[in-house]
Amino acid sequence: MRDPTANTDAAEKKHVDDAVKEARELLIKIQVVRWHDPDRLKERPNEFSDARALIVNILLDKDVTKLLGEPLALLVRDVAVPALMRGRPPPHRQQAGQPAKSFRDRMIAETVNQICQRRFNPTRNPGTKSKSASWIVSRALSKNGVKLSEARVAAIWAKYNRQA
Repeated sequence: MRDPTANTDAAEKKHVDDAVKEARELLIKIQVVRWHDPDRLKERPNEFSDARALIVNILLDKDVTKLLGEPLALLVRDVAVPALMRGRPPPHRQQAGQPAKSFRDRMIAETVNQICQRRFNPTRNPGTKSKSASWIVSRALSKNGVKLSEARVAAIWAKYNRQA
């Protein structure tokens, strides 16, 4: 007799994987949305880095090969991207301490809210096995190269969810 839980485990895994994929797509847009942030108008120390990150993300997208064709896509990846990475940002005064991450944190909190619409709880009891939206966003951030624990994502969500 077949195990009836095998089918539900596979469905749950797909549900979680789809949510992680959606969270990654939402979080990659941080570079684009950041330029429309009102806080950006006050200071622009990261403008060059943000523009470079956006262009590099676009150029390294797998669909660029389809758009440009294989030879041009290889040229872009082998020549243009390294040139962009070597570029120097305009000089600016170094500020003491870590720059504010309020925009990043607002995007993380909003992504948790979006994932909750897929029927995930925003947070979970650490003793449970079920996945939370905070766990999913933490995993998506990790796949995007940002290391934040589930607890930290949950704390960010709690901070900005109260302000909404």
